[in-house]
Amino acid sequence: MKSFSTIIIAALLAVLPLAAQESGPKNLFHVKAGGNYSNMYGGSGWARNKPGRFGFIGGVEYERVMGRWGLSAGAMFSMQGKKDLYLKGYARCNLFVLPVTLNYHINGGPFSVRGGIQYGRGNHVTDWAVPIGVSFRLNRFSADLSYKIGLYTTEPLLDSSENQEINTKSDHSSLRSGVLSLMVGYNFFAW
Repeated sequence: MKSFSTIIIAALLAVLPLAAQESGPKNLFHVKAGGNYSNMYGGSGWARNKPGRFGFIGGVEYERVMGRWGLSAGAMFSMQGKKDLYLKGYARCNLFVLPVTLNYHINGGPFSVRGGIQYGRGNHVTDWAVPIGVSFRLNRFSADLSYKIGLYTTEPLLDSSENQEINTKSDHSSLRSGVLSLMVGYNFFAW
């Protein structure tokens, strides 16, 4: 968790000098909801040969806009993982995710591109990913299309005879997630 704090502080320090380029920074508060299609790659086998999963994603996001640049941080619930009838939810990674992204608003207009880092946790799983995407904003409404490139995902180790969880950490996991998300949002506050 200390490294996550270091990443957030480094991102803030990288963006703050950009505020001097243009006056009138804005603070935006968005509520967003939509759908995911996710899959899992690699790992010890519990996630192999299973189809991907459609799920819900939703939550809140704060963005500080400084001219063409913005920095946003969110807190969202994301239904990810794979379909699995036998593992009773272990392959269904319902996560609480915390994305932090740097946004570039193209020509100061309604389109923007974004990229950053995301930490997720839930269902005995920890997930690190790099979200990249595009956004379109019209007045108070927005639409976001993003893909989260998984860097590292822990997986539960299971007792294969009873499908019971015996350890929630895998030190040598090569499991990664991949999540495509489409969300619509509404900007409640701007100051």
